[in-house]
Amino acid sequence: REHVVSGFIGDSAVLPCEVDLPNCGKVYFITWTKNVSNEWKREYLYSDGVARAMGDFSGPERATFSLNNHSAHLRLHGLTVQDEGTYKCDVTYVRGKCPSLSFTRLYTLITPSPPEMEVEGKKVRNGSTVGPYVEGSTFVLECKSSGGRPAPEVTWWNGTKPLPVKTTVLPEGNGTYFVTSTARFVLSRWDLGGKVECRVRSNASSHPVHQWIKLDIHGNYVSSF
Repeated sequence: REHVVSGFIGDSAVLPCEVDLPNCGKVYFITWTKNVSNEWKREYLYSDGVARAMGDFSGPERATFSLNNHSAHLRLHGLTVQDEGTYKCDVTYVRGKCPSLSFTRLYTLITPSPPEMEVEGKKVRNGSTVGPYVEGSTFVLECKSSGGRPAPEVTWWNGTKPLPVKTTVLPEGNGTYFVTSTARFVLSRWDLGGKVECRVRSNASSHPVHQWIKLDIHGNYVSSF
């Protein structure tokens, strides 16, 4: 069975492991290993009441272990980007029966920055009015978000409709990402007073972050008498 766990950088996360003491008896040992370049690297060993941290978990107060009748847990403290990956828990019982393997995929999270908006290369504030523009003209919208892990989804919306965008994702060197979403927007008279909105959605946030601008448009109207 595979579990999925996530935690914020600097916080803690729990790696679960399935055990069955009532049916399988006393645990002989439990090992946690991590998949590193398709090889399993030992990180933690528990045997006969003695726990030993190894590898990346060997720092002071880096990992704490708990065991009950139906599960074991390894809590990692002070999460780092390097902790992300797939872990395997292998349980061996004294009686030699009931072999048990549990897998956990750990994701590390960092909340991205609020979006920054630009219109034609110039920064604009949230809630501001841009223009005036002439109906039928085209202008370029950019929305940027940095410092997030994983890379957030950055999109542009015209009311309830998503705009076609070009997205650029650049790694920032510390495990975070800089994301730019660019949209070319053709103005119509129906956009007068409307809101164009940038949304940043991330697994590290419980809900999307919104920023918006209002459009001031002058129409090319022809009157006939």
